[in-house]
Amino acid sequence: MLFKANLIKTNSSPAINLSLVGILCFFLSVFMWAFDALETIALFTTVAGLVMVVIGAVLSRNKPLYEVSKDMLVIDERSIQISEQAYQLHEVSNLQFYYDSYYCQSPFGYFTETSGLIEYGMNNTISFKSDGKDFIATFYLAESRTS
Repeated sequence: MLFKANLIKTNSSPAINLSLVGILCFFLSVFMWAFDALETIALFTTVAGLVMVVIGAVLSRNKPLYEVSKDMLVIDERSIQISEQAYQLHEVSNLQFYYDSYYCQSPFGYFTETSGLIEYGMNNTISFKSDGKDFIATFYLAESRTS
């Protein structure tokens, strides 16, 4: 038996990180507005946060926080392979395989066009320990169709 799935990678774009720091600055400034002594700093932090969010959003247009990678998770009878690294099953301990959803799965357990929220299949994980180190990988499951 063979299990194959694409891995999920986080987008490490500096523009997305700039937006996230801008959001943090903006929310921090909301708390500073409560104190009269911090009004000048709060104004600067609010403006700087909003500017960072706008710049980050423009530079990272059409780049999601998480995306499907070309790297694969492959599990067979002998090993678990994550990207290019293989781990022999007899050396693996504490194996946990967490299935959340597959692409287009309804949260109600069935798929129709009007069934409500649709899952994206990107929150499935496998974790294990090998050679004293912990490993965790997030993988993508596409909708399986049989004919």
